[in-house]
Amino acid sequence: MRSVLNIFIVAIILLPATAEARKSWSRCHVNHPPIDRGVLLAESTTRFKSWNIQRAANVRLAGERLNGVVIPPRGRLSYNKTVGRRTGNTGFRPAPTISRRRLVE
Repeated sequence: MRSVLNIFIVAIILLPATAEARKSWSRCHVNHPPIDRGVLLAESTTRFKSWNIQRAANVRLAGERLNGVVIPPRGRLSYNKTVGRRTGNTGFRPAPTISRRRLVE
């Protein structure tokens, strides 16, 4: 079964003799296949030492924000826009980060 997306288009026509505007409405139906959210297209795994509770909490929080994100065809995923600012106000904790392939405080 295909889903139907209704798009309403408004056209304003100026009549040169009377300079009046007349609105005409038309309806356009766009058919597209439904998105199948049951197919896994990609996954990622990261390994880290969970002895650092703060870092483990940050990795978990970022994973929760990325979980279930749907990227449309030819779309892009922005990690920064999806996960958001990594500050205490957004739930992240002070912890070591990876910089140039090294864990730094």
